[in-house]
Amino acid sequence: MSEHLASYARILDVFGNSIVTLSVGEQIQITSDIVNQQSREQKFAYLVMIQDDSGTTESLSWIDRVLNPESYFGPSSSWIPQKEVEIMLQQCLCGRACT
Repeated sequence: MSEHLASYARILDVFGNSIVTLSVGEQIQITSDIVNQQSREQKFAYLVMIQDDSGTTESLSWIDRVLNPESYFGPSSSWIPQKEVEIMLQQCLCGRACT
């Protein structure tokens, strides 16, 4: 992660409330706050991967863009669990070193 990008991730229900336990068939939002703390534009890529307890990828989404100086971006990825499993949520935020 670039030293000049900051991110805070959370899992929310469709009403914006934090959740801990997932329910089959109910949509969740994986959302982050990404902040460019520099006084110049910052290219970045943001990846969200949800895997089940056996390592199978259930959802994969990403975005890449340029964030203006000293600005904020709040990406969100939605997902609906189709079965009852433990999941692992992985997020990756990569600055200009991304290739």
